[in-house]
Amino acid sequence: MNTDMTQGSVIKSMLRFAIPMVLGNLLQQCYNVADTLIVGKFLGPNVLAAVGSSFTLMTFLTSILLGLCMGSGVVFSLCFGGQDEERLERGICSAFLLAFVIAAVLTAGSLVLVGGDPGIGKSTLLLQVCRRLAADGRKVLYISGEESLRQIKIRANRLGEFSDNLLLLCETGLRTVEQTIRSVMPDVTIIDSIQTMYDEEISAAPGSVSQVREATNVLLQLAKGMTVSVFIVGHVTKEGTVAGPRVLEHMVDTVLYFEGDRHASYRILRGVKNRFGSTNEIGVFEMRKEGLAEVKNPSEFMLSGKPEHASGSVVACAME
Repeated sequence: MNTDMTQGSVIKSMLRFAIPMVLGNLLQQCYNVADTLIVGKFLGPNVLAAVGSSFTLMTFLTSILLGLCMGSGVVFSLCFGGQDEERLERGICSAFLLAFVIAAVLTAGSLVLVGGDPGIGKSTLLLQVCRRLAADGRKVLYISGEESLRQIKIRANRLGEFSDNLLLLCETGLRTVEQTIRSVMPDVTIIDSIQTMYDEEISAAPGSVSQVREATNVLLQLAKGMTVSVFIVGHVTKEGTVAGPRVLEHMVDTVLYFEGDRHASYRILRGVKNRFGSTNEIGVFEMRKEGLAEVKNPSEFMLSGKPEHASGSVVACAME
């Protein structure tokens, strides 16, 4: 059903439009309060301070973005009310472009957790991300605790040529990793994986709750203190959750799950948590010989096996 908001009662239309936005912001604030309580209770004041150190700057930048959105809304309303479709389309495209640019600034210094089953393609996905970022002139540090330099090179040869801006390190010692990040000062750091990092001062095996929590704590302080975007690879359990303490998901800014059947060629990347935006989008990829390739029309792929002109059939979307 299409609703023309330029007709009828203005107050009623404004309330009907605003109430869902108010409820959404209220739920987001409740989630932020739960984040703060959990991090403060289980990890102490230092980690809580690291999470909140960038709050003022983020609020300032977010306020600028909200002001631009409100200004764009005024322009859209004038174009829509005046039936100027060409100007409306041009304004929407400009607003989206501006939002993407500002989002890139907002997420600098973020801590992102990428989870998925072993062998699903997490390392391949992030290595392709490193290739793109390095080609754009960003200094990228890829730290692997699971593969040797030779193994990474074999996989990298399938993906294409890499820039000299990509630096590789095979290390599992947390303090060595910390010192390397401080000395290299990269724009982006990849940790593959968090379960292999260990601190010699903690008498526990790598992958244990205490080791994973301490490693994430150190990386969180590095990300916020040095404005370095850090991607953490995490393996999932049989239940489909990231292995390690549940507080790990509350410490990071974004949680992504890379899912699919290892014996099939298609993968889905979906967001579970995102402090800087929505989690209502997914990415569909196809695993090929040269790496992961974007599926530009997922609907066409998903409906490819559907018989044409079949009576009594219906198409539905469901999440298990």
